[in-house]
Amino acid sequence: GAVAATTVQSSGGWTPTTVQPSEVEDRTGAAPSPDAATSVGVDRTRMEASAPEQVPGTRVAPSPKADPTRAYTRMAGADEQARHQAPPSTPADPGTYGQGQPSGGYGVPSGSGAWIHRGGVPPYHFLGVRHEDPGTLAEAMQQNWTEAVRVFSDTGERDALGAWLTDDVGDTRVDRALFRRKVTDANLALATFVAQTRPDLPPVFRGRTVTFDHLTDLFSDPAPVLTGAPQANEMALLARPVVLRTMGLHHSGRPGEHQHLADRLDAAERAGIAFQKELSDALNGWSDVRSGVNPALVLAFLLGPDTPPRPESKDPGVREWIDILWTKVATAAQPAAAGYAAAVHGSVPTLVTLAQQRREWEGRYATVSAEHEALSNAARRQLYLERVKKVSKWGLLALVVQFIAENAYYPLVSALAAVVSFAAVIGLLISGPALRLIYGTPGRRAHRNIELQNRTDHLLQLRGGVERIRTDLDTARRLTSG
Repeated sequence: GAVAATTVQSSGGWTPTTVQPSEVEDRTGAAPSPDAATSVGVDRTRMEASAPEQVPGTRVAPSPKADPTRAYTRMAGADEQARHQAPPSTPADPGTYGQGQPSGGYGVPSGSGAWIHRGGVPPYHFLGVRHEDPGTLAEAMQQNWTEAVRVFSDTGERDALGAWLTDDVGDTRVDRALFRRKVTDANLALATFVAQTRPDLPPVFRGRTVTFDHLTDLFSDPAPVLTGAPQANEMALLARPVVLRTMGLHHSGRPGEHQHLADRLDAAERAGIAFQKELSDALNGWSDVRSGVNPALVLAFLLGPDTPPRPESKDPGVREWIDILWTKVATAAQPAAAGYAAAVHGSVPTLVTLAQQRREWEGRYATVSAEHEALSNAARRQLYLERVKKVSKWGLLALVVQFIAENAYYPLVSALAAVVSFAAVIGLLISGPALRLIYGTPGRRAHRNIELQNRTDHLLQLRGGVERIRTDLDTARRLTSG
């Protein structure tokens, strides 16, 4: 047969040597060192049918028995690993985590939890451990979550893993989208790989067990989310329907609970967002408020006490808003009630702003109203004196009438004209100095009139703002009352 060239490490480095192939047909490539970085720039050692046959450099004649776990984790010696290799005629065993999967040329699961491969499989090394089947790799990655996330975060590493699964192992269980699309959440990608490959393992996300009971314990108290405690970040990462559904792929004594919880979380989030949007569309003061609820808070209200806790505030204005909005929560059933409650809690900063603005508008309106009234009274008295002065000036014409009446011998007219002229003189003597002393020069009096007009316009604007705030409160009462 043909002579196959391989490489042997010597003290001075790598030197080529020649190995005579065995008479037995064996297309398995030489096993690389467990320390080899198989995830980046790796030759997958796929052999063409016409390629020279090679002899594995680390295999010896197998004996009848071997520990499969030790063989695939490299804890056993080379002899024991070689003994684990089954002949091509080994019958398929449905196994424990590969039930229902096709028994293709890359192997089938065995009852011991490891895989028996036909014809040999190029290995994938993770943390220096040799893996020849996806099942043991998935278990190792779940147990070493941080290191596994690095694989799924790195494009090259992820591509190498995908190529190994697709080209070398021929796995058909894992969604190829994990390796063909841009990964924005490496933790979720890793969790999906583990769940699809080994659904018999317990559900784990970011190294945390995520059974339904664990979720109930974690989300039984919404305080970390409400206070922004460090635990809130972990709760936010778990409180996603896609994560819950991925965890639901794992086998459980209570099947369907994760999926059911994900559906309820979806429905509650939609209800809360719709409630906030309804407020934003109907209320003037909410037009700039962005709709959105905290999923972790929603999940806490779904898994926590039967009645979600309402927000508390010492501000009377905020309490009034909470009283109005909480009516929506009190009259709803789960899961919508959880979404509404999360929407109200999420709106508390908005309520604080609205209450503050209401105080400012109403306070400013009261101040401007008082100023307007004082200015209006001053302008009215000023106008009265100006009219007295003006009439008094015209009253001086009575002197002319008096003179004519006296010459025409009209004593009654003359007497009346004398009274009018006297009153005119008194009016001028009083109104003129009073206007100047009390209300200033003609220019100052004209400015006072302009200032009154400006105060009137400002007061109308403030009144409109106060009325809009009160209208918002009335509209919110109507929306939340059903």
